[in-house]
Amino acid sequence: EYAPSLIGGSEANQAIFSTLIQHIAGTTIGGGGLPSNPNLIVASGAFSSFDTISGGKGNTTTNSNSSVIGGGEGNSVAFSGDCQTIGGGFRNRIYLSQAANTIAGGYQNYIEGVSYAFIGSGLQNTNTSERGAIGSGHLNLNQASDHAFIGSGQQNAVSSSPHASIVGGQQNRVNQSHHSFIGGGNQNVITAI
Repeated sequence: EYAPSLIGGSEANQAIFSTLIQHIAGTTIGGGGLPSNPNLIVASGAFSSFDTISGGKGNTTTNSNSSVIGGGEGNSVAFSGDCQTIGGGFRNRIYLSQAANTIAGGYQNYIEGVSYAFIGSGLQNTNTSERGAIGSGHLNLNQASDHAFIGSGQQNAVSSSPHASIVGGQQNRVNQSHHSFIGGGNQNVITAI
């Protein structure tokens, strides 16, 4: 069974596969793109199917399945499993991840190597925690901490601390201390001894 692909928008937008063995099926580029900054769906060593880039420019999916980029500029889903979502924003990236991660928007937010992780918005937030979440903020890090949560703030970090939470504030840290909680403030630290 074969599903055709649909490409709209700029004539430079493309669905690309590099050899006859690879296959792209049911992919959609709805619009957007520029000759100098096209939207691309790429298979370079794997099967890609049912990816969608709705619009924007310079957005790319590479070797993923059933993933969506809604719009924005320079967003990327690469070498990741099924059902990744980037709503929009600028240069957000989901990389080497398993299933169903979401970056809603923002600027240069990053998810890597996990499943079911979430970043809502903000600037340069990084989430490498299974089922972890960052709501927004700037330079927040949720790292190796399953089900951990950072609400917002700046330079807050949860590291190796499953089920820990930092609601907001600045430069707060939870390190190797599961089920811990910081509500806000500045430079609060919870760590294992």
